Amino acid sequence: MPSRVRAILYNEKYQEVVEELTTSISILLSGGATDIVLACNTSHYFLKDIIRNHPEWQDKIVNIIDATCEEIHRQGIKNPYLIASEGTIDTNIYQNALKKFGDEEILLPTADEQILIREFIEAVKQNVVDQKIKDKFRNYIDSINSDCVILGCTEIPIIYRETYLIGGEVRAKQRIIDPLEMALKQLTARRKK
Repeated sequence: MPSRVRAILYNEKYQEVVEELTTSISILLSGGATDIVLACNTSHYFLKDIIRNHPEWQDKIVNIIDATCEEIHRQGIKNPYLIASEGTIDTNIYQNALKKFGDEEILLPTADEQILIREFIEAVKQNVVDQKIKDKFRNYIDSINSDCVILGCTEIPIIYRETYLIGGEVRAKQRIIDPLEMALKQLTARRKK
């Protein structure tokens, strides 16, 4: 699949990304899936185009962005900090979703921090999360001035767990929200209904 981030930032192969995501969802549904979770946060930007073409899928897709923002609002968190790719941040998908639930405001990384985030994402993608990267990631997380951090990119929870796993528990000073965990929580609630 083409880069979702490049499709958003540079309009590079945008329609191809929409078509690839649509095809993937269609294959899953025709294979018997009853619920769909897009693991990629950035991919949620393309949902509007997918749902426009397939409105019948609206209730089958668990939106991890909405699930996360709903949980942030439920917990009364006022200023969560978002770690995410440039595509996720530049599209304002978290910022816009959070407005649906309340007046919370998302804190965003600086340009220099965004360079670090890209390094962390690429380290996970390349499977080169060594001690140097873990130390850099820990220093970054520990420097965040917020009581809550959203791990808003699929690779970030992986490096987070590798860095902070202590005695079977993951520990950092801030409250950590993993959007995929929020989606699973919402999916579990759906199943109980």
